Amino acid sequence: MSKRDDRFGDPDYADELRGGSSRRGGDSFFDDAGFTADPPTRTSTRMTPLGGRLEDEDDVFDEIERERAPWHTGADIGLLLLRLVLGGGFIAHGLQQLFGFVGGQGQTQFIAQLVRLGYRESHLLSWVAGVTEIAGGALLVLGLFTPFAAAALLAVLANVLRFSWHGGVSKAFGEDTEFKLLALIALVLVTILFAGAGRISLDGGRPWYRHPLASAFVAILLGASATFAALFVYHN
Repeated sequence: MSKRDDRFGDPDYADELRGGSSRRGGDSFFDDAGFTADPPTRTSTRMTPLGGRLEDEDDVFDEIERERAPWHTGADIGLLLLRLVLGGGFIAHGLQQLFGFVGGQGQTQFIAQLVRLGYRESHLLSWVAGVTEIAGGALLVLGLFTPFAAAALLAVLANVLRFSWHGGVSKAFGEDTEFKLLALIALVLVTILFAGAGRISLDGGRPWYRHPLASAFVAILLGASATFAALFVYHN
């Protein structure tokens, strides 16, 4: 038997083979009896595309996230401008419908218009429509409960679009300027409903802000229910 074989069970010899001594405090893959022990925990180190060192896997994933195209401030400013213009427009229109604000028709003429369109409970519906426009517009401006505010405004707008449709698609999108404007406003509302209010808003951190797609579909269902209620319950 060779000298190496004689020393096979010697833990000091095992330490020499591994370049350290467990008895002297060095890292070794052998315990005191000469058997293999659990290797020391080591932190995985990787390289970034720019040559930097990442200490662990969390840093790797963080680096990947940073390399992706971020949601930038320009998108937040764009959504803010959309909300301010659209929300301000709905507030002004609701005040016109109910109180004759800035030369508006006022509630009396609004009720008469609803009666001509065949709605029952026109006095109640005038308040519902006017308050929805004012409150929904204010929530859009603030960026608060944004998907639900957009869905409520879409419900009001859907009823208006229903009675603005005249003569088919070619006439509606050709000669009818009012219908095209209403359709454009509805499209912007749908965009805000799915995109959310952005970071310059009061919605930040709320459940519908963290889960925009699911919240958008829930809001659409609620808005559609309100639309059908107005058309099939309160309309002759």
